[in-house]
This record gives sequence, structure tokens and C-alpha cells, in this order.
Amino acid sequence: MREAWRIHCIPVKSHLEQTKTTLSIFLTYSGTDIPDYILVEQSVIKIVNRLHSIVRRNAGNIKDTENPGGQ
Repeated sequence: MREAWRIHCIPVKSHLEQTKTTLSIFLTYSGTDIPDYILVEQSVIKIVNRLHSIVRRNAGNIKDTENPGGQ
């Protein structure tokens, strides 16, 4: 799971760096069997896509903490 995240998280990390925003992510697998890498990778891609769309949508709602008051 960690490798799939490392490979596919680049769009989210890039957007967060551009907007000077931080985000903590915690992924966990709760199944009893060990899934194939392809299934894990597909799931991580879905997570990254959803997260990226949420981050982009909410970028305008984030306050500028480095420049309070917009000065």
C-alpha cells in the first residue's frame, strides 16, 4: 500500500505544495487476507483521485496563514 501511495500521490502533494497547505493522511487495510498489488493500487488511485478533487475544490476556502488580512 505504501508503494502504491508513493507512486500515485504526486498530484495531491504537488497541489498542496503550490497552495502551501499541509495534510495528514493515514491509510489502513482491515481485511484478513493479503490482497494482490493490482487491487491495492487501483484502490489507492481512487483514493488519490477523490482526495485531489477535494483539495482542489477547497483550495479557495483555505485561509492564507502566511499573510493574515491579505496584506
